[in-house]
Parts: sequence; structure tokens; C-alpha cells
Amino acid sequence: MSVRAYKVKNIDFAKESSFNLWNDDAFVSWLERNTEFYLRLGEECSGMSGLEVAEIKRALAEIKDLDDYTRKQLEEDIKGLEDCEWIDYICF
Repeated sequence: MSVRAYKVKNIDFAKESSFNLWNDDAFVSWLERNTEFYLRLGEECSGMSGLEVAEIKRALAEIKDLDDYTRKQLEEDIKGLEDCEWIDYICF
């Protein structure tokens, strides 16, 4: 079966960022060690990638020095979702 590509007409994203790839060192280090998040991003760390809710929960439990803003935003992101669900992030 073939895989077709479709033009994206609209992407609606949150007004507040969930994390910052240049500044959230503890979270970024954890992502690099434990996920394939960066493999889906372009050369300048821009594009779309996703994380499984279970990965975010694990990060929240394991990263003790995660800053309060990032922790709050990630907790909001996963609120009411199942571990097997994914959250897509657009990075720019």
C-alpha cells in the first residue's frame, strides 16, 4: 500500500510554549537520552515531533531539577490523557 503526503492547511497550537529546546537543559537532556524526539526535527531543531504521554510522565518523575514553568506546562499537556496517547509539538 502506498503512503501519500497531504498539504497541511491549518495548524492550531497553544499560546504558551510547553518547553524551550534552547533553555530547558534538564528536559532537553532527558529527551536526548530517552526518546527519538529530535530525530523528527529539522537541522535547526524546528518542525513537528511528538511524545507519548507515558514518556512525559516518566520525565516528570525522573527530572528533579525541572523548572516550575516547564513542569506545570507538561502537566497541563497530559491532563486527562491515557499513557498510550501522543502529543504533537511544533517547534520554531
